[in-house]
Amino acid sequence: PKLFEEISPIQDHTGTRLELYFSDYEFREREHSITECFERGMTYSSPLHVLVRLVIKETGEIKQQELYLGDFPLMTGKGTFIISGAERVVVNQLTRFPGVYFTLGKDSIRGRELCSAKLIAERGAWLDFDTSARDVISVKVNGKRKMPVTTLLRAIGFDSDDALLTLFQDVDNSSDRAFIRSTIERDPLVRNKAGALVDIYRKLSSGTPPSLSSAETLLKNFLFNPRRYSLGEVGRYKFNKKLGVNIPEDYHGLTPEDLVHIVRHIILINNGKET
Repeated sequence: PKLFEEISPIQDHTGTRLELYFSDYEFREREHSITECFERGMTYSSPLHVLVRLVIKETGEIKQQELYLGDFPLMTGKGTFIISGAERVVVNQLTRFPGVYFTLGKDSIRGRELCSAKLIAERGAWLDFDTSARDVISVKVNGKRKMPVTTLLRAIGFDSDDALLTLFQDVDNSSDRAFIRSTIERDPLVRNKAGALVDIYRKLSSGTPPSLSSAETLLKNFLFNPRRYSLGEVGRYKFNKKLGVNIPEDYHGLTPEDLVHIVRHIILINNGKET
């Protein structure tokens, strides 16, 4: 099915040792009837078995095996489910669609309005951006430790101070506020791409990366691997429309350009030039 196609293969965190592929699947005959489930307090379900193939890349060895993934509840003819002997219905929960959302909050110190943003993925990490009273723009990946947004930007290729300042000079040009410079000064220890990758690895994995390539792979898998991160069709459409970008709508992954556009929009809102 489409879901297995999207996640196959599953790789180890380095992407160099193991790959797990999903192929055929089968829902086996249900073990109990609806009446039995009511009477015995059971769930009306069917066992799912999947044929998987493990590739050990270091040796080229391939192992194939059928796995039992669990029992999946079945819908009755009335559109209900029998869960532990009780008849249930599924009600859609109102949640935000994938995409990017910007909000304004008050600076309690100076009374200014400051922008925050949330990037919601259909699959993968969520990103939270905020602006501090000191004009520092920060980001959190999946609720992990906050970091200056310039650290993330260095890690995706804008590694020097000059590159960062030039990237936003057309929007970060207020006479009394300098968001990128303030953010750079917030983290004087991270000055290049290598340092940024190591810092991000430590925040996301709570350890020191065995190599720089491992740190780069971790970031790629969190944000830029389409198998692990997807805005979905709706999310990509809403993102493009909100920020005026031209990423193909059939590409649902995240790009470095997307992150740059989010930061640009935050600065514009902080300067009162966008909503």
